[in-house]
Amino acid sequence: MTGPGLADLWHALVDELGDRVAVSCGEDVRTWDELDARAALLAGHLRACGLAPGDRVAVGLRNGVAFVEVLFALVKAGLTPVNLNVRYRAAEMRHLLVDSGAQGMVVSAAMAPVALEAAAGTAAVRVGVVVPDGSGDGCDLPGYADVLAAAAPLPRTPRSAEDLLILYTGGTTGRPKGTVWPHGELMGIAAGDYRRRGETPPETLADARRIARRIGRSAERPVTVPASPLMHGTGLFAALGALAVGGECALLAGPSFSAAELWETVQRRRVTEIVIIGDVFCAPMVAELDRAAAAGDPYDLSSLRMVRSAGMRWSAESKRALLEHADIALVDVIASSEGGPYGVATTVRGDDPVTARFTLAPGARVLTEDGRDVVPGSGEIGLLAAPGRMSQGYLDDPTASATTFRMIDGVRYVVPGDRATLAADGSLILLGRSSGVINSGGEKIDAEEVEQVLVRHPAVADAVVVAVPDPRWGQTPNALVTLRPGTTATEEELIAHVRESLASYKKPSRVLFVPEIMRTPVGKPDRRWAGEFAARTPPITGTV
Repeated sequence: MTGPGLADLWHALVDELGDRVAVSCGEDVRTWDELDARAALLAGHLRACGLAPGDRVAVGLRNGVAFVEVLFALVKAGLTPVNLNVRYRAAEMRHLLVDSGAQGMVVSAAMAPVALEAAAGTAAVRVGVVVPDGSGDGCDLPGYADVLAAAAPLPRTPRSAEDLLILYTGGTTGRPKGTVWPHGELMGIAAGDYRRRGETPPETLADARRIARRIGRSAERPVTVPASPLMHGTGLFAALGALAVGGECALLAGPSFSAAELWETVQRRRVTEIVIIGDVFCAPMVAELDRAAAAGDPYDLSSLRMVRSAGMRWSAESKRALLEHADIALVDVIASSEGGPYGVATTVRGDDPVTARFTLAPGARVLTEDGRDVVPGSGEIGLLAAPGRMSQGYLDDPTASATTFRMIDGVRYVVPGDRATLAADGSLILLGRSSGVINSGGEKIDAEEVEQVLVRHPAVADAVVVAVPDPRWGQTPNALVTLRPGTTATEEELIAHVRESLASYKKPSRVLFVPEIMRTPVGKPDRRWAGEFAARTPPITGTV
């Protein structure tokens, strides 16, 4: 999709589908007309505060109607949205605010105190709005309802497909980096949503309006639940695709994922598609379906047509169990914040589900370090690469951009660092990222970041953090720690120490005390040794 940008597309949807529901979250529902009116008020406020087109505004909100309203307001005003992870502590958040150059922020009440601490002395304190979330007043920032009540709506003006959105990665290759997405490229991500419904992705607003009219006013209008957070790429891209075709984006209201809430939403909103992140979502979904069936009160899944997953492992066992409850398509996708897709695996009833095995997406390749295509069946390991829609690069990081976004045979590819090989039949076998990155429930954890916090504890002489398989989360971080002579520390003490500085999901699930951290000849921690040690060692608590 190379024509309209996000704001112009959504304005076209308002004109065609004004009275239809655009977004829902529990009992909170917005039609396109209501969404447009409220977004115009917030856009007017932000511009009246002195923000100009191109300025960056950090958004720290959990899933909810307000998230979509704020996003619409920012693109209406020509402002650049920047995602903030609501689970970050002040130091982590400050890195994003400074790195992005944010000049304003819209945050939830629960997040506001941490956000203000993080923003102290930065440009991000220039303009702020706090959105209530039931946790209290939060801070002295202007409240969302008061802002809308006092603002004059920003008149609708055409926007450019070159307007930007900055999506910070989960930190799969170190600290999070901002991927810079022009709206035209960003909306190209919705191409699959159009094609699944028999439409060619639109290149003009007239095409977009025609498609929205046909799909958005039909009896088969799609209703999609992005079950994962919109602050991450999987959830955001799912929401944008659902809205782009004229469907409804149905969000979950709880502060954390609840399978019961999901299935109740499927029944109430007649959901047609769910987007999840692998087993961490699918396992509790299946458990809740099993519970309801055993109680003689199964959920009504008759509207559901598809469950899609991206972001982490989706096992054959989970797929098989879900298909026992619903005759639907399961679509397992390899994608990234930088671009894609790289591979897809579709499973329906009667198929033999597989784990981490895919069909290469059109144009995608597996390349060796010297740029050759991996030969199917050779056993060679290479890196996934895909052409097509992708971000411009990493914000203010030309070195990292040159590594990830490469010209190969005259074509620009995104190479995010996923290791893979090709089976003899050409199918793609995904091997994962580097050993220094831990994928826990779809959240990416940089092992070195956790190690740096651990060694700041006065009793810790050395530390290494590795991934250990976990049946619920896929992986969890385990820390191997060497203490300084004459000191003591408990596992609980060190976990709490990490929790004080980093988001809760980054804290080690276990701390193993060892006499020495094995290192490579060049001084790097021997992560293979550490991983094997953690995998074979039962839990150890206490002091040494």
